[in-house]
Amino acid sequence: MGLKLKLKTWDDQIFEVEQNVAMHAETIKFMVEDECAENVIPLANVDGKTLALVLDWCKTHVEEKDKDKDKLNKYEADFVKVDQAVLYHLIMAANYLNIYQGLVGTIVPT
Repeated sequence: MGLKLKLKTWDDQIFEVEQNVAMHAETIKFMVEDECAENVIPLANVDGKTLALVLDWCKTHVEEKDKDKDKLNKYEADFVKVDQAVLYHLIMAANYLNIYQGLVGTIVPT
């Protein structure tokens, strides 16, 4: 098991997540690399419900990378079966966390 990071949302929810999963988000990666992250990394623009979804997406992409593409495609198809408000929050979080291209590519395929 790898190093874990603690992430704190604006609504004061704390998530403990493996570093390799969290660092899928460029914003978190830069904070860790620049040693801006202390015990808990504050994420002022993301709520807990949205971060849970984002972290699930990141974890799935880390675990399934270069594996079963059909399984990943099914996951992505199921992932976007949420209401418009949730999709909006996911896009905003993806932008803030700088995983915009990958996550938004899932939400809004080109």
